[in-house]
Amino acid sequence: MFISPPIATIQTKDLIELSHDEQKDLYTSYNNYITMQTTIQVKDKTLKRLKFFKEYSKESYDEIINKLIGIAEEGELTDLAVQRIRSGLEDIKAGRVVSLESYAKKRGISL
Repeated sequence: MFISPPIATIQTKDLIELSHDEQKDLYTSYNNYITMQTTIQVKDKTLKRLKFFKEYSKESYDEIINKLIGIAEEGELTDLAVQRIRSGLEDIKAGRVVSLESYAKKRGISL
């Protein structure tokens, strides 16, 4: 694990020499050292969408937003996404599927 020097001694040129993981650790250290809070306005629909991504009840919106930004930056799947994909594949292998036509007919949807 990368242990950063005191925040005040880091120069911009030093950041170029850090690996991606070291930069992330530095960002986390900085965030923990200096926390500035602000209020942002989001629509109700956006708030509901953010709540969907909560992995535990006390997870803050800051954590959720940073998690989503990290996923977007790294292009990686979350553990939950991987779990859901595996579960879906198991359902397919076990025959626990319904055709689109059957589902639509049951719901009264015409295709």
